[in-house]
Amino acid sequence: MLFGWKSGNPAQGIFVAAVVMAVLTSILGIQILRYDLRSDMMHLPLLKSLPIAGADIVLAEVASGVVPLAAVQLVVFAVAGAAFVMGPGTIPISIGVRIGVFLTLPVTLLALNGALCTILNGSAVLFPAWIRLGPAGAGGVEIMGQMMLSMIASLFVFVLMLLIPVALGAAAWYALSASIAVAVTVACVLGAIALAAECYGMILALGRAFERAEPQQIA
Repeated sequence: MLFGWKSGNPAQGIFVAAVVMAVLTSILGIQILRYDLRSDMMHLPLLKSLPIAGADIVLAEVASGVVPLAAVQLVVFAVAGAAFVMGPGTIPISIGVRIGVFLTLPVTLLALNGALCTILNGSAVLFPAWIRLGPAGAGGVEIMGQMMLSMIASLFVFVLMLLIPVALGAAAWYALSASIAVAVTVACVLGAIALAAECYGMILALGRAFERAEPQQIA
């Protein structure tokens, strides 16, 4: 029984469904919301004609996916939180930890979604011939294989990006373990800041790569 709740409890079902939906929103939603460089690289000459720095264009394209995804996830997690509180039974999570997680959730979601969106936009800038550009649609076996390889590579890069944030969060947890609520809050904030800094560094590098990109590279 999850968190000591009784089986068949509607609140438990809502909580589990909401958490699963929030996680899938990052994985599937980012594939559906392709209103970024995965579509706009098809209009590279127009984008390069704009009097805007390449890094600013990449930042705007990444934000176009990050913000709506995070907004949807916040609503879903709010539903999960309400179900979590209303579920009867023993819940071995202190109110301080729950408040810390709730307060840091926006920055955590923005950082995680930002990392995923940066990776996917970066693949469109660096490897336009290997990425399916334009709107998502049906394809043959070769397209499915290409998408699977792209997804595996993106997840690998995402895991690498998480190494430093996780290390900082673990260090904060160890240093502040006397107060679990403070440790959780600081660990989440430090991890989100570190991940956001990595994303910004990648965006600056991708901006320079975008400025060097040529229309002939687009398959």
